[in-house]
Amino acid sequence: MKLASFRRRIVLIALLGFFCTAQATDLINDDKIAKLKDNGVKQIVIPYFKVNIHTKLNKTARASSGLFGGGNAQAKSAMFTEWAAPDLDMLQKVADAALPVFEQQLIAAGFEVVPTAKVITSEAYKKINGSSAPVKTDNMVSLAPAGLKVYEPGGKIDPNGSFFLGMANMNQKLEPDTARELLGTLDGVAVLRVTLNLAYGDFDVDTGSTTSFGSTGLDAASAKVGFVPVLVIKPSSPTVTPEITGLEFHSNFESAKLPDGTEFAGPRDFSRLTLNSPLVGDTKVSALTDVTTNTEKAATASVALLGMLMGKGASLEAGKYKADVDGAAFAAEAQKSVTRLAAALTEKLKTP
Repeated sequence: MKLASFRRRIVLIALLGFFCTAQATDLINDDKIAKLKDNGVKQIVIPYFKVNIHTKLNKTARASSGLFGGGNAQAKSAMFTEWAAPDLDMLQKVADAALPVFEQQLIAAGFEVVPTAKVITSEAYKKINGSSAPVKTDNMVSLAPAGLKVYEPGGKIDPNGSFFLGMANMNQKLEPDTARELLGTLDGVAVLRVTLNLAYGDFDVDTGSTTSFGSTGLDAASAKVGFVPVLVIKPSSPTVTPEITGLEFHSNFESAKLPDGTEFAGPRDFSRLTLNSPLVGDTKVSALTDVTTNTEKAATASVALLGMLMGKGASLEAGKYKADVDGAAFAAEAQKSVTRLAAALTEKLKTP
């Protein structure tokens, strides 16, 4: 007996989870965006613009089986994919092309945007502790547009230093300092952080089927994981990383002086625009090559057999894949998705 299976698409980036809302009809979620108008924001400074290219993706699918376990056994399939050696020059061009898109859309929404060429000349910005080169970790490459830096807002200016409350020893102090240095005031000014998360594919998962394991074998209970290589822009979970795809505006600054006379400013209002659901491109940009070793396959099969006979969970399949990404296609699809995101965000800004 074979019950009808259902198909669902699960879009994933290696850090993210629960912000994908299938029921959401509005692409953009805005939090306190009206504060920008309330605070009379007319001018915007963008010191922080980070593009995260996720190079490792993984997903485990599950489905119930009826073999010996009375429907309690769980068939599993795990997929691990890696873009091992992305072209950093190409990725830099992706980051460089993204910033002007947002600047143009913000200007169209009625804001004055301080040019990046001026931001990077600020003495305050020069003190920010960050990297002008791409920053690589085990599962991503982070880049900033040419001239800007990849940095953590809460990172220390002087890793070995300290200060009262730690405030003056953090990069985030220098963001409003940069704006005030360039504009002479923080009244009617917002400091903007832009974060984009990009990946080279999304998972397409068949799950939810139950089978009695008749002559057809494992059927859908094998929970095979398919792969549709497309571009994904996805919001990230703040429980894992503070970075969220979208815009974060800081405004309504309050200044104070510490006992030694040092002045710092902090925002009283935070306005955020983020994605309710992922942006998935319509063009394939990558292909996969199976690099699972015979030893890994044999080990997986042994665990699977034992698990099925015992009526318990079993990892029926595990696969490692090398992702071969078409750089030109990736860059083009990235630009399309970034443009769509910027336009949607700007429409939110223009809405009363």
